[in-house]
Amino acid sequence: QCLSNSLLKSLHTNSSSRRFQLFLTFAGFYGRPWTADQRRVLFRRLREWGMNTYMYAPKDDHKHRAGWREQYSALESGDLEELMKSAQSNGINFVYALSPGLDISFSDEGEIALLKRKMEQVCQMGCKSFALLFDDIEEQLSPSDKESFESFAAAQVHVTNMMYDHLDRPEVFLFCPTEYCASRADPSVVKSRYLLTLGEKLHPAIDILWTGPRVVSKAISTESIAQVASSLKRCPVIWDNIHANDYDQRRLFLGPYDSRSTDLYPMLNGILTNPNCEFEPNFIAIHTLASWYRCAKSKHQKSRSHVTAKGKIESMEAEPEPEREPPAEEVMQSESKEDSTELKSNNGSEAADIAVDDSTQVGRLDSGTESGMEVEPTNGTEMSDVETEEEYDLQNSLKKAVKAWLSEFARPVSSVGVQPRVVSTVAAAQMQQDVGDAARTPVDGDPVDARGKDENSPKRHRQQDAMKMRVTMTEDDVSLLVDLFYLPHQHGPRAVELMKEFHWLKKHANMSRGQGNQGQESEPREDENNVVCDEKMASAGETSSDTEASEMEDDSGIGVTQSRHWMARAKAFHVSCKQISRMFAQLTDIPNRALLYDLYPYIWDVKEVIMLLDAYIAWLEAGCKRKGKQISFLPEDMEPWIFRGGIAAEMQRLLPSCDGPEGLFSSDAAPLEPSSRVFTVRPYRPEDEVRNAIPIIA
Repeated sequence: QCLSNSLLKSLHTNSSSRRFQLFLTFAGFYGRPWTADQRRVLFRRLREWGMNTYMYAPKDDHKHRAGWREQYSALESGDLEELMKSAQSNGINFVYALSPGLDISFSDEGEIALLKRKMEQVCQMGCKSFALLFDDIEEQLSPSDKESFESFAAAQVHVTNMMYDHLDRPEVFLFCPTEYCASRADPSVVKSRYLLTLGEKLHPAIDILWTGPRVVSKAISTESIAQVASSLKRCPVIWDNIHANDYDQRRLFLGPYDSRSTDLYPMLNGILTNPNCEFEPNFIAIHTLASWYRCAKSKHQKSRSHVTAKGKIESMEAEPEPEREPPAEEVMQSESKEDSTELKSNNGSEAADIAVDDSTQVGRLDSGTESGMEVEPTNGTEMSDVETEEEYDLQNSLKKAVKAWLSEFARPVSSVGVQPRVVSTVAAAQMQQDVGDAARTPVDGDPVDARGKDENSPKRHRQQDAMKMRVTMTEDDVSLLVDLFYLPHQHGPRAVELMKEFHWLKKHANMSRGQGNQGQESEPREDENNVVCDEKMASAGETSSDTEASEMEDDSGIGVTQSRHWMARAKAFHVSCKQISRMFAQLTDIPNRALLYDLYPYIWDVKEVIMLLDAYIAWLEAGCKRKGKQISFLPEDMEPWIFRGGIAAEMQRLLPSCDGPEGLFSSDAAPLEPSSRVFTVRPYRPEDEVRNAIPIIA
């Protein structure tokens, strides 16, 4: 059911004295928390991009979750207080979150006293905004709690309201429910007694977090938000997991903020986003979310300056407020300290929740800070163009984010606590040698284990060429990187095209042994009338088509044989693989070592798999032979790096798989009754020799 206009208006009116906040959560994931230096860099970026709130909620910070009862030591308190001051100096509201839900006894007065004491300690450090999180816990009460509370929701509401009053009702107080998405609402969003209890009994000034239809939502619609707002009796704050990668250690998400309409803006009290565990790869995620926010804000403010029911034009925009400019000393100290910061441990993690504008109100929706002042970018010229746009242009926002992120690649940053340097280190040189091995396109028909091992191969020359490669990363390189690690529910365009092309080449492998290729060497030959192969072939519109090659024509209108058409597409596939190897080689030599080491394990893994696909196509080109002998693509005694992933990958391969676009696994059940299949037996024919020589790798 959609939220009625009258109820929606009522919800907006009740929050008319509050601001919309965009919370970007950089502390809500499972993994190694980010360092203090990384958070300071984050605060500077938030200030530059017009965002105003940071929520501290690292799941693997012992005293945030498992050890929530324990108070911070003097040293820990000093570090946390310093972090708060750093946020405040950048105009960022610091929200401290605590997760006591693992083992708290809601009816135990001693437990409540410990909770109050912990929050009081943080309050004394200067924190003015708080959150209680009850996500990812068992939804059941202890025997003693069952005697005091009628339900799990009632127990959580009791403790949360008590803490809200105890902290003198702070302006920003967030609550994360146990049923935090539609898929976890029992039995549904509109009928869940848990959610309805929150809506009825939780203090109306407390904001409730919501991840959307699922834990990791592919899209969030206005209809789904209307439903949950009806149950909660307030506009929710989205806690978005679109870029969170803590559930899969082999995936990284560099894509833009997508599939969230700007029409959501007046229906929300804020947006939070859980980032990648690694700090550096979150640049595009935050940058594009900031673009989304500005577009949504501009669109909504303009729509509210229309003719009213009485025919009068009333501007609903807030009165202009003076732009906040931090004291010059603070800015200089902050810039100086952050620019010289040596970021440590690249695959650290911590989720941050950035919020820009706290509550939804139809009356006033601006990017307010803790003091209510507008935070505008201080030097982000690339962001200023977005402020006047009404529609969120995904591709344009992504392009601007890629361009802005490219400058970070060239910024000298160390990840090991030593003096930043521009030139490559010995470790980077070793990486480049690895690149030299991997960058070769295996067109000679080598089996997998022979790749890069041939004594006569020009390995030394390739290594020297890789070491000479001092070309900086380009926007196209960064865009390619983003396409390889896009979003949870979709791959980037070039990654999709690469997979489609490999699928086509494998499916039509028999074309590689057509009449025009019989008896030729493993390296395909081309004449002047053949199709011209270059980087554009892999992205041509016909690459994903299964049209018969005999019907294809080149730019001159000259028909091509099936064999030559297959060879042309195979060559284009090699070019695409080489682009990825070249991008990897350039990435290993960037001055920003912290960024490199955050990305390195992911891009290395993908690059090696792509090289394996490349070797397979080369093997098909060579007629499944090497040095005139028939060979198998996969040797009996394979090296451990050929199929990656260890026991997890082995177990996943045990599941029934399907090739359809809807998912990895088939839901087809076994037939209730056995069926008979009829087979026709015939003698072995010469043409079967070709077919059997090209095994299809499932």
